[in-house]
Parts: sequence; C-alpha cells; structure tokens
Amino acid sequence: LENPETLVIIGVCAMSKKVNAKPMKAILARMTSYGDFVMKVFDDQIILEEPVEQWPIVDALISFHSDGFPYEKALQYVELRKPFLINDLMSQRLLFDRRSVYKTLVENGVQVPKHIIVNREGLKESQDPEGFIEREGE
Repeated sequence: LENPETLVIIGVCAMSKKVNAKPMKAILARMTSYGDFVMKVFDDQIILEEPVEQWPIVDALISFHSDGFPYEKALQYVELRKPFLINDLMSQRLLFDRRSVYKTLVENGVQVPKHIIVNREGLKESQDPEGFIEREGE
C-alpha cells in the first residue's frame, strides 16, 4: 500500500448514478464504519473527461460498470497505477454478454434455468439464417 501507516485510500470508480444509489451507499458506509478506510470517489467529470494519468492515486480500487462507463479507460488506470482491486475489474467484461455468464455458470456447476440463446452476432438487421437459435444443450 502507498500509505501503510495511515488510512487506506479506496478509490470508487463508478458513474455517479451508481455511486449515489442506495445499495452502493450502504456498501461504502459499511467499508468506512471501522475507520480504517477513506473513500475517494472518482466523479463523472474525472472518469469521462480526465486522462487516467490525472485520476487520483489510491491504494485500492472498487469499480462498477454501468451505462456510459468507460470500461477500457478504467482498465488503463489499473494498468498504470496498479491499485489493489477489491472487485475484479477485468472479469466484469464477462457480465457484458449473457451468453458468457451462462457458460461460466454451467462450467462451474451452477444450475441455470432453461434458456434459449439467440445469436445475431455479425448479422444484418432482419437477417435470420437457419440455426441462429441454439437450444440449451444442443
């Protein structure tokens, strides 16, 4: 950690709508309740407009993707500053595609509901070739 003799600075890298949501406020309140951590929220202006070299330097980072969040830019920050990651920012990419989520759950023995996957990747609008729907297990 950058400042081992003082409080641990945790950067919160998420869009303001997510940071200000009731669940996030509860998480941050619990994290600061013991007095060992200081939260440094990266506001939307920093996240969207500032180069990562000018983002605050923190000991640890918690980051959450949402609409409008510059995910690749957040990854650049992690590569540059190498903070301790409270949640795995790199694995959040998996959540962008429901097919990947289901595949990962199945690979790890987690039961999933019956589902149908419609894969329109690379297709033009209204183009539905034979076999573009995959049934679970087929």
